[in-house]
Amino acid sequence: MGNDVNISLATLNNATLYNVTNLHYSSHMHTYILYSISSTLFMVDFSKKKSWPAAREDCISRGADLVSIHNMEEESFLSTYTKGKSKWIGLKHNPTDGGYHWSDATPVSHTNWGNGEPNNHEGREDCVEMVSNTNGTSSWWNDLNCDAHQDWICMISKVKKPIFYNLIPTASSIAPPAPTKNPCPSGYISWYKNCYKLVEEPKTWEAAQVACEQEGGNLASVDMSYDQAFVAGVVLQGKADAWIGLRHHLNSYTWTDGWSVFFTHWGPGEPSNHKTEGCVAMRADPIFHGTWNDTDCNSAKAYICKISSVYIWPCVLGYCPPER
Repeated sequence: MGNDVNISLATLNNATLYNVTNLHYSSHMHTYILYSISSTLFMVDFSKKKSWPAAREDCISRGADLVSIHNMEEESFLSTYTKGKSKWIGLKHNPTDGGYHWSDATPVSHTNWGNGEPNNHEGREDCVEMVSNTNGTSSWWNDLNCDAHQDWICMISKVKKPIFYNLIPTASSIAPPAPTKNPCPSGYISWYKNCYKLVEEPKTWEAAQVACEQEGGNLASVDMSYDQAFVAGVVLQGKADAWIGLRHHLNSYTWTDGWSVFFTHWGPGEPSNHKTEGCVAMRADPIFHGTWNDTDCNSAKAYICKISSVYIWPCVLGYCPPER
């Protein structure tokens, strides 16, 4: 990713940790990710597998806890970086009250159980794992015996003081990987076969589309929930309401780059379809962050450009299949 930062012990020990745009370091043993929306540092451990209690004990020793997941954006973000893996998360069944609770005591505001789950097989499955498919585009939760050995995800919130010296591999272990060349133009962030850029200089929707076209792209289309999570979490980052490429035309919504509309992420009560509201922006407000709002095309907003190398399939019966 273009704005990824290869990190070291020194980087994490200084005061700039939570000022980077998106932090990602991986080796074959650990992955460290800073999720910029909530300023939350995640650590995924691939070095060895542990039971749920042992995994939580490891997280606590780092000034952290097993991860709690509170919305689909966080889940999609984590699934992308842990594809093909099963990981302990902090959710656990309490036999006393019959409910599930996060180990960090935060409210259970989001769940993503797989089909038929939780099933508490043989009455011995009280702990929860998050499973991701091989390309990270889908994830689900499964209850499992707490003594099973799995990878795990630790989480450190910005409000806590993490123990950094116990978190990062030492110089005698594995060095950070060499930086990879960004396949995108300067200022853009790479995601799958696309490049994205937030431009904070306000423009009308039409002027923003022209500006994106001049750079070889369009105002951004969003094709599925994982693209939505990336654009909202990594590109937008809550900086400003920003135009995307969706516009109301001839009684329907269309993307400027030609994709059919088979995914939407409207905010509550949207689209309101007021007479002057024909263009769509992604919201930066913390409560409705990333949701879509139809608004006046002539208002000036920041905007998100997207340059894509994906071929747009001819539409068959009004549907254009997404290519990955």
